[in-house]
Amino acid sequence: MIYSVDGNNNFDFSGWFQTSKNPISVQFQGLRTSISQSPIKLINLVEKTLKPKKRKPTFPSIEEETRTHVSTACAAFWLNREEQTLRSWASLQNGKVNPIRVNGRLAWPVAEIKKVLGIA
Repeated sequence: MIYSVDGNNNFDFSGWFQTSKNPISVQFQGLRTSISQSPIKLINLVEKTLKPKKRKPTFPSIEEETRTHVSTACAAFWLNREEQTLRSWASLQNGKVNPIRVNGRLAWPVAEIKKVLGIA
C-alpha cells in the first residue's frame, strides 16, 4: 500500500520508499496519475486535491439590508462583479456607483446600488 487516509485526512505514506523501477500508480478521490520521480510530487498532488476550495462569503439580500453603506465585498456580490472592478471604479471615478472613503476604506451607498439594479 502506498498511502492510506483516515477520517481526518491524515496520510500514511508507508511503503512509498520501497525500491521499484516501475512507476507507482496512484488513485485518489477520482484523480488517477502515475508518479515515478519523487515522494514530494505525491504529497503535493494529495495536498492540492484535498485543499478546500475558497467559498465566497454570503451576504443578506439587498432588500433586507438596513445599513446605508456596505463594504466593497458586499457591493461586489450584489452587483455580480469582482471586488477589484469596484476598486477600479472608485480609483478612476468612472463606475456605475461612486463610493465614499472612510479612513481609507471604501463605503458603497446601498441606495445607489439599488438604483443600478433597478430595485429602488
